[in-house]
Amino acid sequence: MEQVFCDIIKNLPEGQPLEIPIHPKKIRVLPAMVARNPESEILWSSFETIAPSTSRGHETRPPMPMEANSTVDSVSNITNTAPSPALVLPASVRPLDDTEIANMLNYGSEDESGEEEEGSTPMLGLAASMLVNNSIKPKSRITRWQDTNVTEIYTYLAIVMAMGLVVKSRLEEYWNVAQDIFITPGFAMEMTCDRFQLLSKCLHFRNNNDCDPALLTRPEAKIYKIKPILDHLNNKFSSLYNLSQNIALDESLTMWKGWLDINQFIRNKAATVGIKTYEICESQTGYLWRFEVHAGHDDSALQDDDPISGIVPSLVLRLLNGLEHKGHTIWMDNFYNSPALARELKVLGFDCVGTLRTNRQFVPRELATITKRDMTVGQVLGCTSGDVDLMVWRDKNRVAFISTYHGLAVTRCGDTLKPTVVQDYNVCMGGVDRKDQQLAMYPIERRRTRVWYKKFFRRLVNASILNAHILLNNQLLTHRQFRKSLITDLLRAHRPPTPTPTLTPIIHSPAQYDLIKPRKPDRLKRKCAVCHKRTITYCKACKVPMCIFTCYEPYHTSH
Repeated sequence: MEQVFCDIIKNLPEGQPLEIPIHPKKIRVLPAMVARNPESEILWSSFETIAPSTSRGHETRPPMPMEANSTVDSVSNITNTAPSPALVLPASVRPLDDTEIANMLNYGSEDESGEEEEGSTPMLGLAASMLVNNSIKPKSRITRWQDTNVTEIYTYLAIVMAMGLVVKSRLEEYWNVAQDIFITPGFAMEMTCDRFQLLSKCLHFRNNNDCDPALLTRPEAKIYKIKPILDHLNNKFSSLYNLSQNIALDESLTMWKGWLDINQFIRNKAATVGIKTYEICESQTGYLWRFEVHAGHDDSALQDDDPISGIVPSLVLRLLNGLEHKGHTIWMDNFYNSPALARELKVLGFDCVGTLRTNRQFVPRELATITKRDMTVGQVLGCTSGDVDLMVWRDKNRVAFISTYHGLAVTRCGDTLKPTVVQDYNVCMGGVDRKDQQLAMYPIERRRTRVWYKKFFRRLVNASILNAHILLNNQLLTHRQFRKSLITDLLRAHRPPTPTPTLTPIIHSPAQYDLIKPRKPDRLKRKCAVCHKRTITYCKACKVPMCIFTCYEPYHTSH
């Protein structure tokens, strides 16, 4: 293969890494400038180079040629040692107030409770107008609507969470009062089935009358009904937790089989069809730090041809906003990665690692055109440009990777060679999948509904519980135990107070025992509790036999 020269994509500020990576970053010593022969050299992008960004004030450097062995046909730096374990850095968690976790589980805090109560007030008038217009039947459940409050909403959410622990096929089975093995009396003690169904039917997050279609873009209009919940939870998730070094960017699906404009199909996901979200999750714990619902894009605002301002790079930069220059390593698959984006993230203080599509812009022609048949099993081909490394590895298939610090190092796994970046990618890329696996055990959102944003709201409640458990950082309390404790505490804190029963005074009065036989004067006699004589009288309140004239008063005085 001919010699490959790599152009520097963008000048980088010099400095030490902010955190220790999984594998130490190699120190690159660029060779001195040599005379170039334009007829024989092959540039990184064959015919075009990446223009350095001028918006960040970096000066342009001339492209640096690579040495003749920059394209690796046979890798000699093979290590026989076992792959290094994943780096586990403790996440920094600040102390939480008692109400902060509860605020994550419901849109609105104490200062926003007035808005929720006001939003529920017009419901009865709306039901009356619908009844007059014959929109609903006179016996419809909506005609029995009564205004709700924050306390009842918390109870409603606690019941929704409990349905993820106690899974039943039909909603009515939760309120089963029959004396059999399937009885669950706890649900009926907190709320009636009719009231729960009525709250579920009227669950709403935004007033439709406030919507002005002229002020909304097409993506904003699609998620308008649940946009306040998305903004609130994104703000809470990102402000309450400090991520560790390794974070993953991937897609997640909330199953929705009905017709929906924003529905997506991903074959390799557990829920193959549904509402897709792009999520930033911590690789170690699966903490959901930020997410964005896929609702299309605004054609007038983005430029697909620009390697930085395109749809996918803009999405990545939006999700990572606020994490700049903190030493994070972002792990992504080939849907997001590109050499230009890796250089941009490096300037912002990120390391970027993941798989790569070789048809991306600025990928060398030698790596883009090589096929599976041109390589042997375990062979690694790669090239380096500054801090951006590209490599192609042959296993069962040809796989391309991009990294900003791994270099071309490989390790031996059994009888085959594996690039070090592959091992680290398998460890750190599963942050979003780890979150989905933990949520799948508690299917809060699997309850059927005809309204998509109600189901997606339950999904967000489920993810909020997982985030709260990670925030607690209590190794002695399992995920399931935490959910039980959370449900119990919510019900106890928001259960309406029970009225204190009034105590009626006890009236002591003497009485005689019944006749032993009808129409005969003989009565039952028992020993007096004071003098032990046989008597026919007793105290009705105490049920104790005693002589009425001599022992009645002394007994009650002493007792």
